[in-house]
Amino acid sequence: MHVGESNWHFQHAINYIPIETVQSPKDLGVIVTENLKHDKQVGKRVGNASRILGFIVRNFEYKSKNIISFLYYTLIRSHLNNAVLLGSPILRREIHKTKKIQRSAMKISLELRNFSYKICLQHLKLISIEQRRLRGELIETYKYLNGLNNVTLEGFLRTENNDHKLLPISFNTSQANFFPIKIVATWNQLPEKIVSAGTVNIFKNRVDKYWIANPHHYNVMIICP
Repeated sequence: MHVGESNWHFQHAINYIPIETVQSPKDLGVIVTENLKHDKQVGKRVGNASRILGFIVRNFEYKSKNIISFLYYTLIRSHLNNAVLLGSPILRREIHKTKKIQRSAMKISLELRNFSYKICLQHLKLISIEQRRLRGELIETYKYLNGLNNVTLEGFLRTENNDHKLLPISFNTSQANFFPIKIVATWNQLPEKIVSAGTVNIFKNRVDKYWIANPHHYNVMIICP
C-alpha cells in the first residue's frame, strides 16, 4: 500500500518477485486506506448496523421503547462502536451517518416518533454516539495510565510528579483529532475521586454517575433534529 498523495508508488520486490499492491487492507478489523481517512471504515460499520436495524423492523411486530432499547444495546451498538478508537468518524458527514442509525432505531417505536433526539435518549436510557465514544476513550486513558494496556505511548499521555492530570501536548491542526491529544482536556476536567479509582469498573461507575449528576461537564455536543 502506498500512503500519501506525494508517494512515488515504487514497486517493491522480494527475491525479484514483485509484491502485490493493495488499496484498502484490513488490519485488526480496521480498514486502512491510502489517504488514512475513515470513510470506508465508517461505511462498513454503518452498513452492518443498518442491516441489523432492517432485520429488527421486518421481524419484530411489537416495538415498545423497552424492547427497542434492549435490541439496540445487544445487536446494534456493538457495530457502531467497533474499533472506534482506531477508526472514529471525524468529518461531519461521517458523524451524521453514524448518528442517523441511532436516530432511526429510536424512531422505530411509535411511543418515541414525535420526540426529539435528546428526549428519545432520555426515554431509552441511552447516551449519544459522541458521549459513548468519549467514555470509551476515557476508559482507555485510565488503562494506559495504570499500566493495564501493553502499549507504550512514549511522549503521549504524560503526567508529572505522580499527579493524575495529563500534561498538554504540542500539536498542529492536522493532529487535533488524534486520541492522545484530544483526550487531555476532557480527562483533566474529571474530579480526583474518579481518575484515582482503584479498578476499571469503579472508574466506569464513577464516570457514569458524574455525568448523570453533571450532564454539562462532558465535552460533547448533542445535536438535536
